[in-house]
Amino acid sequence: MLQNRNDELETVVRELLRSLRGKRSQLALSRRLGYSFNQVGKWESGHTKIRWDEFVRLSGLCKSPLDQALTNHYKYKGTAANCDAIIKNLIGSERVSTIAKKTGFSRHSLAKWLKKSAFPTVPEMFRLLLLYRGGDDHLVSFIGSLVSSIDELPSIAPEYRQRVKQIELSYQHPWLAAVKDCLSLQSYQRLEKHREGFVSRCLRISTAEEKMALDFLTEVGVLTFSKGKYQVTGKKLMFQENILDKEKDIEGNFRLREYWWSQALNHLISRPAWSSLTFAFQTFTVSESAFRKIRALSVQYFSDVTKIIEEDEEPRTLLRVMNLCFFDPSGL
Repeated sequence: MLQNRNDELETVVRELLRSLRGKRSQLALSRRLGYSFNQVGKWESGHTKIRWDEFVRLSGLCKSPLDQALTNHYKYKGTAANCDAIIKNLIGSERVSTIAKKTGFSRHSLAKWLKKSAFPTVPEMFRLLLLYRGGDDHLVSFIGSLVSSIDELPSIAPEYRQRVKQIELSYQHPWLAAVKDCLSLQSYQRLEKHREGFVSRCLRISTAEEKMALDFLTEVGVLTFSKGKYQVTGKKLMFQENILDKEKDIEGNFRLREYWWSQALNHLISRPAWSSLTFAFQTFTVSESAFRKIRALSVQYFSDVTKIIEEDEEPRTLLRVMNLCFFDPSGL
């Protein structure tokens, strides 16, 4: 796990630099960067650590999509050169003293980075990304998106491929992420041993699909099997973004939405299911600026709901799905 090993972060950075350099010689690339000596060789050997500003310049020369990768994986819409803005985007309003305790970086260094009077090294920037946004999942995906082949990054290639598999299976089986929720129900927790068919009845899937899901979620660490039952570990599936193909991501997300809206429609037209259905709608006309505020509010609403769910310490007795949608009824 990158999150717990600074030396592994440094290994990944060296592999990344070699991959970006490609067939160029170390000296040739060093000269392109303005050095009269083999600075790239020092970075790749680990003799010296490359700073973030140097990495930005190198990425630009090697045509690596650094700006786009920061946008895709960390929702940062500025340029990679502004490391102070990236850090501020990550930490929000958190105090420098708090960040220092969390990261192990000195307050002096953090203050200089935020003022852009100094730059973190790439391993230091990656550690900030790890601790403040998405952990290993996002960082492995982010780094993998900077190179043409994940085989050139052997230290993270297995994790990257596992994440690809998670995404592909989540798109093929849109109900996959809900399996762990079924196992969090009080009715399952009260069972002495796992009962085949429990999940399939909750989600209306086949027992073969249930077995596939349980095996896979155990393999990737979302579940463990102990004392005859499955336990939820707290690790989440990574399926919100496809780390290889943006068009495939669009199609995959469409399948997710189609599946859960079809499930909602089945409840709408099934009178016996109405007791578990909360439904409301409102039509309205609105200005574009006001609609942007409404959409921002809906994002905050989902965030608030997630917080309530995560902080719920009472027995989980209900399994529910929440959908929210804005659309133009004219279809335009």
